[in-house]
Amino acid sequence: LLFTTSHRICDGKSIFILVKEILDSLYNDREPIPYAPISVQDIIGGFRPAHPGKFKLLLGMLNSLLRLIPNARREPEKMEYSSEWKANAILLDALKTRCKLERVSVHAALVVALERALFAVLGKRLPKHIDNQIDPRRGNFPRLKNDMLFFGGGSFKVRTGHAADMEFWATARAIYKDMKGQIDQELLNIPRRL
Repeated sequence: LLFTTSHRICDGKSIFILVKEILDSLYNDREPIPYAPISVQDIIGGFRPAHPGKFKLLLGMLNSLLRLIPNARREPEKMEYSSEWKANAILLDALKTRCKLERVSVHAALVVALERALFAVLGKRLPKHIDNQIDPRRGNFPRLKNDMLFFGGGSFKVRTGHAADMEFWATARAIYKDMKGQIDQELLNIPRRL
């Protein structure tokens, strides 16, 4: 079985509870017992205001004041952008060959292309950096022991706003050098996480 989840529940314990319960339900025929819903008591515990009447009055006044604040006339602008990159085999081979000649990774070239595309769309509202996730496990499996939990979450940031008049491949080489330094540093940090 392969379990995949959102990173929001991979807190070191939740995923183990889910996997244990799923495997347990596959092994046993008994019905799973649902958890009790979270109550207000679970959130605030035994909190009791010193003067409940005054506290209730204060909350009522605060809610009345909040109702006086006018609603926004327009929806907030969303700053989320998504792009799916596709290339046929011929274009991909040409890109790989050019990247080898320029001594940069395909990733560095694509980051430059992304930065230029974002600049064309957003102009001066360009984000300050592009966050890149990495999988630093390559070459490090021998260091992992059978009873160890591996933390593989690493990332590096590529600063945006390179000079627009700078040549594409010169920018790619500068980004590649910076990326390589950040990835090497991330790989050095792995033994401290094991």
